Amino acid sequence: MNNNFQDYNEEEYNNEDKKENKKRIRNRVNLFIVLLIVCFFSTYFIVDRLTNSKYKDVSDNQSKTSVYNNTNLLSDDMKIILKVDGVVEKSETLKDFKLDNEIDSVNEQFLVDYYASKGYSVESLSEKKVVLNKDEKEVTVEPNKYYLGEKDGYFAIYKSDENGKVFIEDESDIYRSSGMVNTIPENDQEDIKNFKLGYDTKNEAKEILSGYIS
Repeated sequence: MNNNFQDYNEEEYNNEDKKENKKRIRNRVNLFIVLLIVCFFSTYFIVDRLTNSKYKDVSDNQSKTSVYNNTNLLSDDMKIILKVDGVVEKSETLKDFKLDNEIDSVNEQFLVDYYASKGYSVESLSEKKVVLNKDEKEVTVEPNKYYLGEKDGYFAIYKSDENGKVFIEDESDIYRSSGMVNTIPENDQEDIKNFKLGYDTKNEAKEILSGYIS
């Protein structure tokens, strides 16, 4: 009787041991599967970050961001040189800039932000001089005509050369003392910005322009 009971206990113990072993094996398999899934998605995420251009663009833009001094005021003698497509268009002192814009004091960050709003980027910057450049899209229109256009938000009269490329003949052709282009109806703004209004002579262009700025 005792032997039978002992055999029964051993058999029960072995069964329990087998169950525990199976449970441990199952848990290990489940853990392995979970780790495998985690590794897969981690690898996918890392590879995606390294190869996806949108993340590269964000990284590049962050690395290109410059911080300029926003505490120290700039000297009135500082030269401001403005270029368009690499060609010097205007040169003035900071004193002139402040007078034109009725500003009392200017720091680096303000100056950079001001011209950035007009499409200029910093080419070089020192205590004595700042050089800013604007890359403009080349516009081709009917050659040898005069066009109403926009320059820095102001009305302007452009001349087209024999190849249909527009340019401003004289600084006086930019009407800085008149109203801004953005004060007229949007349809007219688009016509002016896209050089839709062309004339055979400058006088014709001036006559039409007077209707916008009067």
